[in-house]
Amino acid sequence: MVPETKKFELEIGGKTVTVETGKYAQSTNGSVTVRCGDTMLFVHCCVSKEPRVGIDFFPLLIDYEERMSAIGRIPGGYNRSEGKASDKAILISRLIDRPIRPLFPKGYRNDIQIVAQLFSYDQQNQPDTLAMLGASCALMLSGAPFEGPIGAVRVSRDENGNMIANPTHQQADKSDLDIVVAGTHDSVIMVEAGCKFVTEDDIMNAVEFAQGEIRKQCEAQEAFAKECGVEKEVFVNPYDTSEIKKIIDEIIENKNIILFIDEIGELDDTLQNELLKVLEDKRAYFDSAYFEPNDPNVPEYIKKLFTEGAPADFVLIGATTRDSYYLNPALRSRCAEIYFEPLTPKHIETIVLNAAHKLNAKLDDEVAQIISEYTIEGRKAINILADAYSNALVRQENDMDNILITKEDIYTVAQVSRLTPFITKKASDTSEIGKIFGLGVAGFIGSVIEIEAIAFKAHEKGKGILRFNQTAGSMAQDSVFNAAAVVRKLTNEDIHDYDIHINIIGGGNIDGPSAGTAILIALISAITQKPIRQDIAITGEISIQGLVRPVGGVFEKAYGASQAGIKTLIIPEENAKDIPPDLHGLKVHPVKTAQEALAFAFDKI
Repeated sequence: MVPETKKFELEIGGKTVTVETGKYAQSTNGSVTVRCGDTMLFVHCCVSKEPRVGIDFFPLLIDYEERMSAIGRIPGGYNRSEGKASDKAILISRLIDRPIRPLFPKGYRNDIQIVAQLFSYDQQNQPDTLAMLGASCALMLSGAPFEGPIGAVRVSRDENGNMIANPTHQQADKSDLDIVVAGTHDSVIMVEAGCKFVTEDDIMNAVEFAQGEIRKQCEAQEAFAKECGVEKEVFVNPYDTSEIKKIIDEIIENKNIILFIDEIGELDDTLQNELLKVLEDKRAYFDSAYFEPNDPNVPEYIKKLFTEGAPADFVLIGATTRDSYYLNPALRSRCAEIYFEPLTPKHIETIVLNAAHKLNAKLDDEVAQIISEYTIEGRKAINILADAYSNALVRQENDMDNILITKEDIYTVAQVSRLTPFITKKASDTSEIGKIFGLGVAGFIGSVIEIEAIAFKAHEKGKGILRFNQTAGSMAQDSVFNAAAVVRKLTNEDIHDYDIHINIIGGGNIDGPSAGTAILIALISAITQKPIRQDIAITGEISIQGLVRPVGGVFEKAYGASQAGIKTLIIPEENAKDIPPDLHGLKVHPVKTAQEALAFAFDKI
């Protein structure tokens, strides 16, 4: 918004119209007052910075408001505040919308609101065309990608057939011609007319007369926007299909095509549906408002493409870092899904060292290792390093030739960004009673679940209490009950003789805990006071017969175990084929029964 007041004047139908900006509503993107005689309007425009997501239309809102106070009256009685907009106000809002909406580029999705408020009305100069002029001026000052300006004029004629631009109410009432024309420099966009048996030539003469007045308004607005130093936004249509057309042309020429779409998860639902349709039909269809099949000037090959489509037989490869639910399920069902193994801390350290080399910065010995504790994503690791670089640059007074990034810089970034370590070394070479590591999967990342159990002799035999934190979810709760049933079979101990508390640290409410076997071992350890190795992790459900049942996500769980410093992994025998030999340096022991698992868990280190 321009801080100082600026204005311009132009003559329409022998009357002076004044447009002024800079005095009111400077926080809007563009605002003007428009005055002709004692009719005055205030028009302002607001444009959102970001497009609205998930819509397929241009969200333009026009609101023309008029109140009784504009003619010096205040309504009395019950309805002092005045209610909904009048029919006339709604019609004027539509009158403003109609010539403006087509002048925004295709694919523009930013919210735009234009409010035209009638401040005063002299009951002579009609406000509708002035509101249209004000809306165009506000848009020109807003910097929005508006392909205007537009001008608007109402045309009538007197008894002698002379055209009158923006007539008064009295002149319009006496005329047999009442027509509103809106357009740009060289084209007419909208015509709205009410006439009393006039000829076509009369209408054409009125439109031509209006075009001359419109041209003057457009030239004045362009000069005004230039004087105010407005820079118009350069809009690139994200829905432009010209590149897709090039791809389809290549497909027509060569059927051995591989179509690779990076970050396919970023495509909105509309584009994913279009892509799905092409995959299903093996044809690509074109659509355009400019295509006219009966036009003899349209080449035959263009008609063929639009009526029959083009063959689209190709192999699609898409890559995304987002979760799979961002993709259309129907699209996913037609593809083979491949999940890449997450980066290890060593990978992150290598990425950080390479990035530091490009920044020409030196790192303290432990900087790369500390960053690797906060993320498993290369992009995020570089972001942390870049923030630490900025902090070091300020600390070293912008000495870019000798930048040293220290541990304190990383910890400062972690504190300000509220980062928490992604990887915590939980394993140890000691043994503990009633504590064991289970495994779970969150999304496609495996993680360690810490499970604790403690047991006391009940005050009264046979009336012990079993407590379990409910936040761990129903699946883990079922695992507790199954494990409790197996305890008596393996130890001859009745759990009802004990007060037992089982705790999954942090809740453990993640996808597929599969902790039945781990909970069983923790229970037996708490009851028998046998210590459990703290360098092992266990996954597998337990049946009430004491058999270790297979579970899903074993490969991901092995990754989580390795990140936590686990050395030995106990898995169901039926999952042995899911883990390749020497994965992450883990010792993997497939087991079939609970007794086999107990032997490894209680084995001396």
